[in-house]
Amino acid sequence: MDNIISVAYTGRDDGLGAHSDYGLTSVDLGAPGDQVSSTYTNSDSDYYVSTFAAGFSGTSFAAPMVSGACALMLAKYPAENYQQIIARILAATDPVPGLAGKCVTGGRLNLWKALSPPLRLASVPGTNGAPFQLHLSAGANRTCVIQSSADLVTWTPIFTNLTGTNGTFDFLDSDSTNAAQRFYRATAAP
Repeated sequence: MDNIISVAYTGRDDGLGAHSDYGLTSVDLGAPGDQVSSTYTNSDSDYYVSTFAAGFSGTSFAAPMVSGACALMLAKYPAENYQQIIARILAATDPVPGLAGKCVTGGRLNLWKALSPPLRLASVPGTNGAPFQLHLSAGANRTCVIQSSADLVTWTPIFTNLTGTNGTFDFLDSDSTNAAQRFYRATAAP
């Protein structure tokens, strides 16, 4: 069903929780759910705060984090439908090794990324042998870093800049014409 987000729980080490559900096609993402302090009740008039040193654990604590993220996303993007909100949340996960092959995204919830405007890096071809230019779009007044790599494993920052009020900046990598093949990506500072 397209209106369900299935959640695994992760521990403090970003590993899959010991008793968590998982599934490459049936669980969408992970969220923190280990050693959570909470309240509980034995009756309608008795509420207690968790006194366990380790706290509570489980998807019962991870799923409300994702539900809360959905509520915040709906508040920020009221014109979007639930499918767009879910897509934003799933696209903004942080990949973590403990979830690789264990869920659809292979990542853990990152609300900050989901609430932030997406980063878009596009190349603009140069003319008459001129080097190409990179155009970054990321939202207004955001510090962004363009990184390069020769092997898609080791990334090196090559340019840091603040986007303007229009949410963009351009970068000309004049070294690109004299270097071996490079890959580029952009990240945003928190």
